[in-house]
Amino acid sequence: AASPGTSVLLVGENGTGKGVAARYIHRRGVKPGSPFATLDCLAGPAGPADGVLFGRLRHTVSGAEAVEPGILDSAREGVIYLDRIDEAPERLQKMLLGVLESRKYRHLGSSEEGAFQARVVASARSLPPPGILHDRLVHDLMVFTITLPPLRERGGDVTLLADLFIDHFNARMGKAVQHVDGAVAAILDAYEFPGNVQELRNIVERAMILVRGDRIFPEHLPERVTGKAGSRQASRASRASASGRTAAGDQPPKASPQGLGIEFVPGVDTIDSVERRLIFQAMEVSGGVKSRAAKLLGISRFQLLRRLEKYDLGRKD
Repeated sequence: AASPGTSVLLVGENGTGKGVAARYIHRRGVKPGSPFATLDCLAGPAGPADGVLFGRLRHTVSGAEAVEPGILDSAREGVIYLDRIDEAPERLQKMLLGVLESRKYRHLGSSEEGAFQARVVASARSLPPPGILHDRLVHDLMVFTITLPPLRERGGDVTLLADLFIDHFNARMGKAVQHVDGAVAAILDAYEFPGNVQELRNIVERAMILVRGDRIFPEHLPERVTGKAGSRQASRASRASASGRTAAGDQPPKASPQGLGIEFVPGVDTIDSVERRLIFQAMEVSGGVKSRAAKLLGISRFQLLRRLEKYDLGRKD
């Protein structure tokens, strides 16, 4: 952030917060009050829209000249954020390459060159393979590369971020909803979040709209997150835990004949060691059939595959 001339490439899946990171770099830079201009590289410019990038010199009816500023003008000595640079059309790549290498540009209709002084921050979903981006453009952008990991690889960040969003929506909606715990925290922890942080924010916002008390329960989460099977039972268990007693008529679920029994030794076991034994037992009970083991554990086959790889248990097909 303290090196205003250094180009930065932010790499990460959709929803991981690349735009947030770009603005953070700007705020922590040497000129935090300077402009921050964004160009969506997938949307343009193309053809007649070149003026969106470079600006345009127009002649008024009276014969005077007037400049219609473009994105390069708007950035001035601040930051220009090139969003989705890996999806930029080839023509736009060439235009950007010319500006970055010469640090100069001209308004359409003008012969005078202006200096380009903005810092360049770009984003891409992955490090672009050869042929997608012009090699010289890649080298210009990859002076400093920051990789933003997907939410599924960030462990306890899920509940921390959920709590952050609850605080945000409490203030916005005038509510006093508590932070997530119990069944809701477990469900969010087990979900893969293909939409990453943005998807988590949307899930929390939806739950905050639906909740009428001061707690979020599984029933307030979308079915794609909870799964249809067991979501009602998880909601009852969460409510019972919140009230400190079992609701009338609700009995603890009986263990299945093929149930999994796991002991926990305080001071010796960790969550990971218990989870490893649980997954090992599920694979043994299911005869090594992963779809059956996943059903026993109440998770998706994909989630089981990730945990088998994590604990080096994926030897059986």
